Amino acid sequence: MTVISSKSQIGIALVGAGGHAAVVLDALRQSGFAGPVAVFDSAPTGRDLLGEPVQKGLPTQDSHPAQNWLVHVAIGDNRTREGAAAALTGRGYGLATIVHPSAIVSSHSNIGVGSCMLARTVVSPRSNIGFGCIVNTGAIVEHDCNVGNWAHISCGAIMTGGCKAGDRTWIGAGAVLRQQSKVCDDVVIGANGTVLNDIEHPGTWVGTPVHRLEGRNET
Repeated sequence: MTVISSKSQIGIALVGAGGHAAVVLDALRQSGFAGPVAVFDSAPTGRDLLGEPVQKGLPTQDSHPAQNWLVHVAIGDNRTREGAAAALTGRGYGLATIVHPSAIVSSHSNIGVGSCMLARTVVSPRSNIGFGCIVNTGAIVEHDCNVGNWAHISCGAIMTGGCKAGDRTWIGAGAVLRQQSKVCDDVVIGANGTVLNDIEHPGTWVGTPVHRLEGRNET
């Protein structure tokens, strides 16, 4: 995986300037990264992000050439993050993976490029995290789990052993997946939800145990 370290001389361009981006930028700094940082957003308000000025739009090869810059899309919404990353890789940019120094990531796990492992997260052996994922503060991905591309495991969520979360899933804060349970693509699990059985239909699922909210099939 492409993990940014204090020895990196390449720059990092963050795309996004909201609350999640602030957490990602802080994780990057906590990691000891000493290279240049730029922040971009589609609608900057003239403010800065933790002291970094916010620039409008996306990085370009003229201002931030791909041979000198990696990008990290720091946007919480899964589809928006996926779309922005596709646009940037189409321009020739590589994606940076950011790992907070307090994260516990097994050397026997695999983290896809463009993902972030935030403070006090745990990724246990033989687990796989896809491209562009967020494993948010305090989340646990136990042994033998698989997390699809562009998924978001929210703060304090727990995937117990052998679980699967599909592409663009959003596991809400404090939610728990029982061991070996499988969640298909494009599912939202509400905060503190409990998944006891496989979920085979996209949509929003809430409660303990979770049930599907009718008419809510978007992520």
